[in-house]
Amino acid sequence: MYIGPKLRSKREELNWKQDRVAKAMNIPQTTLSRIENNKLGVSEEEIQKFAMVFGTTVEELKESVKLNVNVHNAHFKGTGYVHTQTNHGAEVFQQALAQFQEVSQQMMVRNEN
Repeated sequence: MYIGPKLRSKREELNWKQDRVAKAMNIPQTTLSRIENNKLGVSEEEIQKFAMVFGTTVEELKESVKLNVNVHNAHFKGTGYVHTQTNHGAEVFQQALAQFQEVSQQMMVRNEN
């Protein structure tokens, strides 16, 4: 699971440096950096350990859903973000996916013309 930005936010909220969290998690600081940048996912077990280290709940760490969609072609370049603090992240994800598919289809039609 990719919850890096939420982990970074909790760490910064506590005014902790990456090395402090990395030591508590028994992982290299570079690994924590990769996790916070969503370049490396974490298991359910690791999420539980992060929750314990931060003094929070697994649910709180999972409640923020962020969809990052990178779109690149000759006519359009950009990054779209969807961010929600609700418990219905799957619904938000489905809506964002539908919007992305619609935009992708429109871009394909433009490229054909």
